[in-house]
Amino acid sequence: MEALYVLGLVGVAVVVVWLVLNKSSTLVKVEETIEEIEDKIEEVVDDVKEDVKEAIDSLPSADELKKLTKAKLEELGRELGVELDKRNTKDRMIKDLREGSKK
Repeated sequence: MEALYVLGLVGVAVVVVWLVLNKSSTLVKVEETIEEIEDKIEEVVDDVKEDVKEAIDSLPSADELKKLTKAKLEELGRELGVELDKRNTKDRMIKDLREGSKK
């Protein structure tokens, strides 16, 4: 009877050790996955920053913008993700375009 009791305790101990070790390896896998996700987010943020910088750098000069119609300014704004109001003056639309493209 004592042998069964000892064997039962050993069995329980083996299960507890297995659970602890398994939990530890799962935790390591989760931490590695979190690091991979953080790295990917950082890459995406860097790509977006680069795209925004390129978009700002590619904006026409103030003189070129003044030559555009309000409709063309509005179209350019939409391409850059900036909503412009054609009811404003051209100068205001240009100012809004430049400010909106820096956000």
